[in-house]
Amino acid sequence: MLALHENALVEALKNHRDIKTKVKTVDSLPQVISKQLLTRYMADAPALYVVPGRINVKDDDATLEFTVVGIVRNVAGQAQSRKGDGIDIGCDHLMLLATRAINQQRLGKCRWAITTAEMADDDLFLEAGIAVIEMKFVSSPVQVDADFGA
Repeated sequence: MLALHENALVEALKNHRDIKTKVKTVDSLPQVISKQLLTRYMADAPALYVVPGRINVKDDDATLEFTVVGIVRNVAGQAQSRKGDGIDIGCDHLMLLATRAINQQRLGKCRWAITTAEMADDDLFLEAGIAVIEMKFVSSPVQVDADFGA
């Protein structure tokens, strides 16, 4: 279930008309150690990564939570990395693009809605010259498969 929906979100982002021309990297979050991840972020920016999160189950229906992480270079200081500078896109622009591609869209077996977005406030990112925004998307309920075999 997670792989199906992760792939659907990645494909929606990769194939969106505006993201294709403005975002260098769209993928699942790379599975590398943290020091290498920071190096990868710097090389891949501007980038969008899809990260599977929590699954809430109630009455045989699962609600999926995924985070879309947006990475930009810190173009001209922290404020400009949020807004962009007219040449490089900022976190605000990545959030708009991700929302257009996913929010209220039927992807996989459900419909998705953005619920929160937050700038990652980590000195490690600032020192590396990148800015990060984390956007949480939640699915409509998905039926959990059951085995009713004899």
